[in-house]
Amino acid sequence: MQLLRTEKDGTFDIWGFPCRGQGSIRFEGVGGYHNFVEVPKKYDCFEIFGDRLNFKNIPPGTYENIKVHYLLAGMVRGTVVDAAGRSFPGAEITIEPEGTRHKTDEEGKFSIRIPPVDILTLTIRDTKTRAVVFSSEPFSVKEGDIIEKNITTRYERRD
Repeated sequence: MQLLRTEKDGTFDIWGFPCRGQGSIRFEGVGGYHNFVEVPKKYDCFEIFGDRLNFKNIPPGTYENIKVHYLLAGMVRGTVVDAAGRSFPGAEITIEPEGTRHKTDEEGKFSIRIPPVDILTLTIRDTKTRAVVFSSEPFSVKEGDIIEKNITTRYERRD
């Protein structure tokens, strides 16, 4: 692992990739922000996954204009209740395509930081039965926005 710092103008150089090699470059985050890696389409040897730039079978050459932007995180928050109107504590909320998992608190409330601009969905599961009790429509937030999602499922829990 090698740690590099950017120049004063925010640029950086990485050299010495082994020809046809593979690996990844990870960009350190800043609290409350999400980093977005932008690669020109002509570099098909790169794949962006979250805060990482993965590379595979990299041909020899120079790769320029790869950019990283830090955008203020958005937030989705709300409550989850079952079909009878009772709070849904401990429900598992998965954010896709990120795959991150979160849980509701004792009152069925949740608050999750999410990356702005990405198109996401929420899937809610009963942790006891693993049943999917709700899937949201795709949505996104603008930089720094907060979205309220108060969710009533059609699912009646068995306590």
